[in-house]
Amino acid sequence: IRGLLVVDQLLYIATRGGLLSTVDLYQFSDVKGTENLNLSGIARNADEVVLTTFDAGFFRLNLGDKKLNSLGQIPVQAGIRNCIFDSKGTVWCPSKQGIVLLSKNGTIRSIDQNKGLPLDAVSTIFEDRNGTIWIGSEGKGMFRFPGEQFVYFNANSGIQSDLITAGIEVKPNVFLFGTYDKGLISYVKGGAFLQ
Repeated sequence: IRGLLVVDQLLYIATRGGLLSTVDLYQFSDVKGTENLNLSGIARNADEVVLTTFDAGFFRLNLGDKKLNSLGQIPVQAGIRNCIFDSKGTVWCPSKQGIVLLSKNGTIRSIDQNKGLPLDAVSTIFEDRNGTIWIGSEGKGMFRFPGEQFVYFNANSGIQSDLITAGIEVKPNVFLFGTYDKGLISYVKGGAFLQ
């Protein structure tokens, strides 16, 4: 299982064998057109769902008519892990080769070390309530992108692990970060990191 999404009491499950749906966890249906897709992520914005794949690009599933459309190729070597929509409608995808972005108009671009990212191996991305993008890495800690330049949080700045696997804002300015090696770390904006 690569991703889960609930829409109107229908659970969508992104898998290496396509997209499944269920209402009761007993009977599962293939979502037409996705059976041969090796999915890596799923995200929702209004009446559309974006699916990311490891090898076949981006796809948009219209929730109204259930039509699936290709949105374009992503580099095969990118190794897309999952995806999120930000508040502006851009899809952000962490990958082994940095971040892959899909804009509202369908333009695909990437951010990697050559464009200012401190490390290409990105494991998670989330957006806080203020619209700041937070990026977890596999070796350089957590960094945030408030829109102009990256702000870094690593072992040198007090975070207990540089191997971040997940992140979420649980209430305004209070964050939880999952790690490979130190469990759960909490952070209050402007304060200390606590394990």
